[in-house]
Amino acid sequence: MKAIIYARVSTEEQGKEGYSLDAQIEACRQYCKMKGWEVVKEYKEVGSGKEKLEKRQQLMKALDLIQNGIADILVVWKLDRISRKWSSHGVKIKEKIGYNFAAIMDSVDGSTASGRFIIDIIFRIAEWESEQIGERVSLGLKKAKEAGKQIGWKRGQPRIPQWKKEKIIELYKSGATYAEIREKVNVGNGTITRTLRHAGLI
Repeated sequence: MKAIIYARVSTEEQGKEGYSLDAQIEACRQYCKMKGWEVVKEYKEVGSGKEKLEKRQQLMKALDLIQNGIADILVVWKLDRISRKWSSHGVKIKEKIGYNFAAIMDSVDGSTASGRFIIDIIFRIAEWESEQIGERVSLGLKKAKEAGKQIGWKRGQPRIPQWKKEKIIELYKSGATYAEIREKVNVGNGTITRTLRHAGLI
């Protein structure tokens, strides 16, 4: 089998014993050697395991190679190196590589029947968590509507109150920076830019 090794650390994890990228890579190499797998590519990444998969470029490259049949299995030190949010990432991971991954510290190996069984449980739990979140959100929106609360932005209504617009313009004219305006008015850069552009100030 052809294997791809993927290692990830968050900014906070860097330097911690056992978490380093090199330590993860070496452990995965030894595992592949034991299994008789050929390592065809290694990827390292610094970033959060909660980040959207699309923003984790090295992981996406690894997943794409397996999805396209260039390699057979993704090997990681632990499952959380792939994701810390399986409820939102699990479906996309399954679509791309199915059961074709192994996490050595979690004793998960998609090349074996028992490993695929464990992975199936992981995916089913992730799907259940995702459904639970969806149900809670739907229930919350229903209760809010029943209470007469406005949900989201209604077309034709201003996105921010007039006083905020006036305050943004006033602060900008007085020489305030975007950061100062954000802090005092509690709005984002996009809102500031749109307001100033609409007022003909930028």
